[in-house]
Amino acid sequence: MKHKKYLLFSSKIALILYILLIIYYVFCWYNVRIVHDGKRNQVWHYNHYVACTNYISTSSIEKKEEIISDYDYLGIDDETCNKLVSYGTPADSVFNKFEEFFDEENFVFPFFAPIIVLLPFIYLFSKQMKNKTIKNYCLRDDYKNYVRYIFKTAYKNIFIIPLIVIITFVISYIFANGNLNPSADIGLNLVLPNLAFIDNPIFPIMYLFTLVCAIGVYINIGLIVMSRNKNFIISLLESEIVIFLIWCFSIIGLGRFFKIFGINPDNFNLLSIYDWVNIDNMGIFVGLNIIMFVITLIIAILSYKNKEKIIIMCER
Repeated sequence: MKHKKYLLFSSKIALILYILLIIYYVFCWYNVRIVHDGKRNQVWHYNHYVACTNYISTSSIEKKEEIISDYDYLGIDDETCNKLVSYGTPADSVFNKFEEFFDEENFVFPFFAPIIVLLPFIYLFSKQMKNKTIKNYCLRDDYKNYVRYIFKTAYKNIFIIPLIVIITFVISYIFANGNLNPSADIGLNLVLPNLAFIDNPIFPIMYLFTLVCAIGVYINIGLIVMSRNKNFIISLLESEIVIFLIWCFSIIGLGRFFKIFGINPDNFNLLSIYDWVNIDNMGIFVGLNIIMFVITLIIAILSYKNKEKIIIMCER
C-alpha cells in the first residue's frame, strides 16, 4: 500500500492555521517595532536611566527610598543602576529585540506553538484512523512499517518553530541595525542574569538543540494522545492540556523543589525555551529538555506497541 504523500498544507484546516500564524506574526512585530520602539520602550528606557542617575548621585537614604518608591516598576537598586549609568542609553541590540518579540505582549506565542506543530499530523492521522486506513494497511504490510510512517510524518513538523525563531532573529538583526553588543541593553540586563551565554560560542548550538528537544516533546505528546483517541478536536485539546500541565510541573514542582537546594527555579521553566529569561545554568536547562524529550519519546514508542489495541480504537 502506497502512503499518501504528506504535505504541511495537506488540509484546509492546516492552511487556515498557517494564514492565521502569518497574521499573528506580523501583529507581534507591529507591537515590537511600532508600539514598543515608537512609544513605550524609548520612554521606559529614558525614565529608567534618569531614575538611576538620580539614585546614584544622591547619598541621602531618604532620597534613595523615595526614588525606589516612585519608580518601583523599574526595579531600582545599586547593582542595576551602576550598570545602566556606566553603559548609558544606546540603541537596543539584536538580542534585546529578539527577547522582546517572545516576551512583552507576545507571550501568547509559546502557548500557540504546540498547536502549530500538532495540528497538521493529528488532523491527518485522525482522518486515517476514522477511515480505518491502519487496519487496511496491516492486512497488506507490516504494522511496524506503519508505526515508522506515523513517527516520520509527525517529526516532519519539528523544524517549523525553529525556522520561525531563526527568521525572527534575522528580522531582529535588521531592526537593530546589526548591533550585536548586548552589554548596554537596559531591558536585557534585567531579564538575563548571565549575558555570558551570548558570548559563549556553543550557546547558539545549545539554544537550537534545546528548542528542537522541546518541540520534540510536543510531537511525542501528540503521538501518545493519538494512540488513545482518534477524534481530531479532542486529541488536539488533550495534547495542549498535557503540555500545559508539563509546563506547570516544571515551574511549580521541579522549580520549587530544587529551590530548597539553592538552585534558581527559573532554570526549570520549560516555557523559557525562546528567550531564556532568568536562566543562569545552561547545563540544567538543556539537560531538563533532553530528559523530557527522552521520557516522552519512550512513552510514545510504547504507546504503539500493541497493534490490536490501536486497531480496536480505530473500529470504535
